[in-house]
Amino acid sequence: MRHTWFVSFCTVVATGGCLGATAPDCIDTTGPGGIGGVYGYTAADAGGAVLVNGNLVVTAGSPPAFTGSWNTYWGTTADTTALVGPQIGQGTFTANVQDGRVVIAMNPQNVDNNVELNGCYTNDGIRGTWHFITIAGERASGAFTLHQLLVY
Repeated sequence: MRHTWFVSFCTVVATGGCLGATAPDCIDTTGPGGIGGVYGYTAADAGGAVLVNGNLVVTAGSPPAFTGSWNTYWGTTADTTALVGPQIGQGTFTANVQDGRVVIAMNPQNVDNNVELNGCYTNDGIRGTWHFITIAGERASGAFTLHQLLVY
């Protein structure tokens, strides 16, 4: 699993951190304010069509490592045949942060059949790329956003 995280982290670094016309600057989150809270989650396909909505709740820890839970569902206009991996339903996640860059494993107990979120803290939340990863490699990816709704 460490290998997958390393490869994903290198991908984030090599691509400038996040999706978009220009990569946003990552901000350091190790200062006051904390990361705990409820985040609204949206995942889109490579073309920008919304596939998944829901929330992530940070329940324990603080940067550089924290954990929490997630609860997600298909977007109202989503193509429910799209390949999104195991990011529909509910589960727990683990996350690591370094220099404002975030790697979240939505199914940390699985090396095969996992969804990783690789992104940057920005002034308006966390933005980046989700990756559906199997033992055979990446199967699908797209953009995601996490917008903090409630601060703990």
